[in-house]
Amino acid sequence: MRIWKFHIPAEDRVTLKMPAASEILSLDVQNVSMHIWAKCDPYAKKIDRYFAVVGTGHAVPLHVKKYIGTAVVPPFVWHVFELFGDDE
Repeated sequence: MRIWKFHIPAEDRVTLKMPAASEILSLDVQNVSMHIWAKCDPYAKKIDRYFAVVGTGHAVPLHVKKYIGTAVVPPFVWHVFELFGDDE
């Protein structure tokens, strides 16, 4: 297992290719950009995982899988949620 970092752009919907069964550990800001860190098996097949980035005061998607965390990127505060994939 390894800890990998994935950039989360400040977009409504984000798709990341991550090794299957990756465990998201945290969301934070590094160099004015949002990232998640995950425990990954570098040899596992990569799958698409879907995320929503929601600004404070904006609507949260109805079908979220999991709250990931909140990141402050002045002057914005972003809330990141993992979304169910197309097959879930």
